[in-house]
Amino acid sequence: MKTLTLIPVACLLGSAVFGQVDFSGEWDHPGMFGHEDVTDRGAGPEIGDYMGLPLNAAGLRKAESYSGSWLGVPEHQCTPHPAAYQTWGPNTLVVSKRYHPVQRVVEAITLDGTFGLDRIVWMDGRPHPPATALHSFSGFSTGHWEGDTLVVETSHLKMGWLRRNGTPTSERARMTEYYQRFDNYLLVTTILEDPVYLSEPFVRTTEYEMNVRPVPVLGYPFTRNDGPTFYRCFPGEETTAEKGYVPHFLPGTNFLLDEFADKYDLPRWAMAAGSVSMYPEFARTLSDTAGASAAMPAPVPPLPASEGLQSLQVRDRLWLITGAGANITVQVGDEGVLLVDSGSAANAEAVRAEIRRIAGNKPVRYIINTNWQEAHTGGNVLLSDEGQRAAILAHENVGLRLAEAESPASALVMDTYYGDNKTLYFNGEAIEIIKVPNAHTDGDSLVFFRGSDVVVAGGVIDTASFPRIDSGQGGSIRGELAALNRILDITVAETRGQGGTLVIPGHGRLYDEADVAEYRDMVTIIRDRVQSALDSSTSLADLQAAQPVLDYAGVFGAPGSDWTGERFVEVVFEQLADAE
Repeated sequence: MKTLTLIPVACLLGSAVFGQVDFSGEWDHPGMFGHEDVTDRGAGPEIGDYMGLPLNAAGLRKAESYSGSWLGVPEHQCTPHPAAYQTWGPNTLVVSKRYHPVQRVVEAITLDGTFGLDRIVWMDGRPHPPATALHSFSGFSTGHWEGDTLVVETSHLKMGWLRRNGTPTSERARMTEYYQRFDNYLLVTTILEDPVYLSEPFVRTTEYEMNVRPVPVLGYPFTRNDGPTFYRCFPGEETTAEKGYVPHFLPGTNFLLDEFADKYDLPRWAMAAGSVSMYPEFARTLSDTAGASAAMPAPVPPLPASEGLQSLQVRDRLWLITGAGANITVQVGDEGVLLVDSGSAANAEAVRAEIRRIAGNKPVRYIINTNWQEAHTGGNVLLSDEGQRAAILAHENVGLRLAEAESPASALVMDTYYGDNKTLYFNGEAIEIIKVPNAHTDGDSLVFFRGSDVVVAGGVIDTASFPRIDSGQGGSIRGELAALNRILDITVAETRGQGGTLVIPGHGRLYDEADVAEYRDMVTIIRDRVQSALDSSTSLADLQAAQPVLDYAGVFGAPGSDWTGERFVEVVFEQLADAE
């Protein structure tokens, strides 16, 4: 009788119970480093080993520019293996389940992998964050079951790599993983799609074996936590190079590529073959002295900026409003509301409604402008009118530029400063306004919320665009780089090279130190390429034909913008030429 009762119950439960395999436990690659791809488990692949990867033209340029000394730069020393590489490098994978404290159902699965970089796979159906949210090396992952296969989808990744030889992945990459258990073996299949650096999806697999009797081993390259080990990393002084130095190879100068080709008797063109090198028939073409006939695909243009107002809580008392022309930072407390920038005049009414949704009826007491442009100051008139007119703070050049432009905002009384900085204390927090001379314009300021540990970068950073250096308004490439390095002086990463001090750009998504460092690197590398062209008497037209922004246009070449990568290069070329 009991048997007859249990069989229908089992049928009703179906795959909801019996299809969800338990992956909990400790998994190791078979053998010391894994019997496959020992190079990736150990010291890493050689520079130039790009075959078998679907790199497009931008991905190849980025890979060939990579120098291993990049990891010696203070901002990059603690960078962990990103999620796209986590199961590929030398690691122990520890899988555990997190239960809802009340409902006692699995709300998340934790993957503890390389160097203790935990990945949380949310199983409770929550949506992925908005595009403006902070990215991380582990990304944001959600999971669901397809039979006995766990499917994990990951977005919000930082700039990372496919292999540890500079082959890149961009912040637009998305990853899908399939976890399948076969008794004491775990098969992980990863599919990575990246419209910036890959011409087609990249698929690879790796396997693990259940480690039922782990041997206590501490230290690199193993990451098993068998004792009270505290994984720490803080940057050290590994180079005597001047501040802001970014190691990289200029196009056509990476001698390691020739060494790799000579070592393995490979034609040089084969290393740049891209996706065709993924297929078996490619080996038959290596003796073809003419090389690959098909040109490598170009990167897909970046996505247009999202439309409409959106708000995101950055820290307890700080909010970010996007879609108002320029980003607006909102600080809320008992004393009222402080704004950094006010958006455009056309969006002011909608911004005021959003501020009231966030802060209730608390009045706006301060508006700090990071520069004079309408997207940052257009809402000053409406948003400062809260009965008692809000105080407006900015560098004195902001007031002068507003007056020259005959902006309605110029009629307002402004509390300007002309020195290096200005400070105030509001809502229980020290706030520092920091002058960054001749960066985006001649009136740029950073705003540092000391208690919240947040820097507002204003026009110095646009996460979807190359820096908009306005030469006519006093902007300069030298000042832009100095401003970016000043931000890096302030920011401190929390752990694994990320988190900690957050940075709100003038336009685009939330940043942290690692993101600012990548942006600084991009500006520095392009500056160096332009300077090299000038040193060799290359014309601007020939420089543009060589596409000096190729490997960055897929992220920072905002479509439909009046500020293109070519325009950025032109401004840098003119300024560097004038300086000679």
